[in-house]
Order: sequence, then structure tokens, then C-alpha cells
Amino acid sequence: MKAKNEIKNIDKKSQKKAIIKVRNLEVTFPIRQGNVIALDDINLDIYHGETIGIVGESGCGKSTLGFSLLNSIQSPGRITKGEIYFHDENILNKTKKEIQRIRGKQISMIFQDPMTSLNPLLRIDKHIIETIRKHEKNVSKKEALERAAYLLDKLGIVRNRLFDYPHQLSGGMRQRVMIGIGLALNAEVLIADEPTTSLDVIVEAQFINLLNQLKDDFGITLILITHNMGIVAEISDRIAVMYGGKIMEIGDSRLVFKDPLHPYTQGLLKSIPNIALDDNSLEPMPGFPPDLLNPPKGCRFAPRCKYATEKCFNEVPPVFEYRERLVSCFLYEKKK
Repeated sequence: MKAKNEIKNIDKKSQKKAIIKVRNLEVTFPIRQGNVIALDDINLDIYHGETIGIVGESGCGKSTLGFSLLNSIQSPGRITKGEIYFHDENILNKTKKEIQRIRGKQISMIFQDPMTSLNPLLRIDKHIIETIRKHEKNVSKKEALERAAYLLDKLGIVRNRLFDYPHQLSGGMRQRVMIGIGLALNAEVLIADEPTTSLDVIVEAQFINLLNQLKDDFGITLILITHNMGIVAEISDRIAVMYGGKIMEIGDSRLVFKDPLHPYTQGLLKSIPNIALDDNSLEPMPGFPPDLLNPPKGCRFAPRCKYATEKCFNEVPPVFEYRERLVSCFLYEKKK
């Protein structure tokens, strides 16, 4: 099978337009021992109105990809190669002031821990009002307060809780406030970075339902960064599987869960509990994630892969199109 040099929409029935295009993205963090390449040659299209799940083990580059989409990699890290197009404009070429207009207003991000993301000295209303008035100078405090109240009502929080401080809210309510801040400016894209980490299973289920509802009500494009495969299976339209700073497989979520192609994706699914299977024993993945300071010469997953050949250890596999998916593995080099 012919390898693809760039990511494209391989669903012939879909006419969706890519709102974000990532091309050949590389992110580097210099440390005393050398350069850690946290993202290596990332290519990804994100389509308007979809929910895409970015999954993988801790340290694989999921959150770094999220921050890259906002061009907000913290120093000393930097984007060293590639392009990120938002509405066909490369945001990496924009000035700091131009990027600030995009952050929050067009692309928003929900962070892992809302307790550390919210200012403990500010009431909830101040957080949302400040966000609105920062980007919309002509909006009065009264108008901003009414919009904040409307957003919290949509998120299931009564108006009087607007005047509480973060520590007075539960973890689930704080996470809803973070969503409210993200939606305050009618952002087109919402990046949710491990949004359920601090939530119990009951609140997590409510949160999933809320995200689905918000997607319908606001027409947002949702990028869900998580290691929780259950959440991804529940709400994602597509899945991008990351490992060692690279994307290993991209495809429709139902296809990925039903028939995972990449050996790493197969290993991920076998290592999580599944009550639908007769054999509910777990199959742990041998080995450890790669050292990104000195990554393997060939495929990043080769040292842990039972199918690896000499070629896998010496050459980086390109992206192949197979069964309506994109997969970076030599197993699919000659398959149709």
C-alpha cells in the first residue's frame, strides 16, 4: 500500500472542512543533557464540529500538542518545525498580540486541575467577567455578568454560586466553571486536557453528558486529551493515538476500538478492563516508553513490539492508509 506523505480526510462521504491543520510539527525542550523532542513530525487535521480524542500513555505528548495549538509552549520549550493552520492561517506566523486575540476567543482550553487554574482570591463571577471584558472592550460589567449567569445556568450551576470562591465549589462544579470560561467568548474550538482527572465516576458520567450537550448547543469542535479510553469511546468521533511524541494511528473511534491496527493501539486496549469480553484478564504491555532524549532510531514502539523486524529498528515508518484509517506501521506497507 502506498504511503501517504500528509494527513488527509480519508472518509469519502465526509465533506467537513478542517478547522485546524497541523503539518510536520516538532516541539523541542532543551535540557542540560541535550534536546528532548516532545513532538516529532505531527500531522493532523481537526474537522469543524467533531470531537477528536487524543490518547496515549503519560508523557507521550498529548498535552504538549494541546498547548501547541494555542502557540503557548512554555519556555524553554519551543516549536522548532512545522505549521499550525487555523482557518487556513498559520498561527505560528502571528504576532504575540494576534495570538492573544485567538486564545480564549476562538480557541479555548480547559486544564487538568481547575483548583490550580482558578485564582483562589477571585470570585467565580470575576473570572468570567474578566475573560469577557479582556476581549470585548465594549461590553459592560452588567452585560458580562448576565452572560456569566446564563453560561452557568446552561452548565447546571445556580446564579448565586457566581459569587462564591473556588474553594467553596465541588470539583465537578469547578470543572464546569472552567468550561464556562472557555465558552464565555463563543470559542469555536475547545481543548479539554484531562478534564475528568479530579472527578469521581458519578460526576465524570455527568460531565460526559454535559460535553455532548454543549457540543450540540454551541456547535463547538472538541479536542479531548486523555488517557481514559472509556471517555474517548463514549463521545469521540475520531481518535488519534500518540506514543513517544508521534501519532501512531488515526481513525473513526468505532473502527479503532473494534479493530485496532497499530500494535500499540492493540496493547492499549488489551491493558484496560472490558466487561464486555468473556476473558476479562488484563494483558500488560511489556517494556517502557522511549527516552525522548535518545529515542530509538526507527519506530518508537519497536523495542516493545512483538511484530518488530530489523527494518522497524532502523527506519521510521511512514503513514499508510488502510481500512479507512491512517497508521504508522510497516505491517501495513503492502496491504490494501
